[in-house]
Amino acid sequence: MKRFIRKKVKIMEQKQTLFEQALKSYNLPKKQEAVLLASLHLFAEQGYEATSSSQIAARAQVAEGSVYRHFKTKRGILEVILSSITDELLPRMSEEFITELKGQTGLDFQDFLTYLVHNRLEFLVENQLQIKILLQETGSNPQYLKVLVDKFHDVIDTSIWHIFDHYKKQGRLVDWDVMRIFTYVAWAILSAALPYIYLPAQPFDIDQKTKEISEFLVKGLTPGKL
Repeated sequence: MKRFIRKKVKIMEQKQTLFEQALKSYNLPKKQEAVLLASLHLFAEQGYEATSSSQIAARAQVAEGSVYRHFKTKRGILEVILSSITDELLPRMSEEFITELKGQTGLDFQDFLTYLVHNRLEFLVENQLQIKILLQETGSNPQYLKVLVDKFHDVIDTSIWHIFDHYKKQGRLVDWDVMRIFTYVAWAILSAALPYIYLPAQPFDIDQKTKEISEFLVKGLTPGKL
C-alpha cells in the first residue's frame, strides 16, 4: 500500500509562523515589527482586553511612546494582526493545503485522511497564536466568523469538492453533501487541537492524535462501515 510522506513535527522547536513570514514581507521598521510580534504573543496569552500598552512595550523592548507612534490605538494593533490572518494567512493556508492535497489523491482513502489530518494539525500547532486570537475575535465579532465561513466555502467550491468526488466515485467515501463531510472533518481536527492551542504547556502528540482522528473519520465516512 502506498503510504504518504510527511514532515516530522517537533513541538518544542518554534518554526517561523506565517504571521512572522508576513511581517518580513511587509518590510516594516524593526520597532514596528517588534510591537506586532509582542502584541501577538500577549493577546494570545492573556487576551486583548487584559493587555496594556506598557506590557506590549516591555515585551517588544521599546519605549511605551513607540507603541502609539506606530499604531494610534491598541485596537489598531489588533486590526493589523487580524488583517494579516484574513488577508495573508488564510489565503496562503488554503493555497498550500489544496496544492498538497491534490498530490495525495492516489492514496488509499484511509491514508489520504491520515495525511489531511496530520497536515492540518501541524498547521494549527505551528500557528496557534494567530488561530487563538482569531477564535477569540469570532466570539465577539461576527464579521470574522463570516470571513472564516466564506474562506471555507471558497476552498470547497474550487478544490475540495473535486477531491472528495474522486473518492466517492471509487466507492471509498459516503455519498453525502461535500459541505457536510468537510464540516465533520474540520471539527474533528479543530476539537483535537483546541486543548493545545489554549493550553500549550500540555503535551501534544501529533502522530497519536492523527491516528485517533483518522480511525474515527474512516469509520464514519467509509460506505458500509456505518
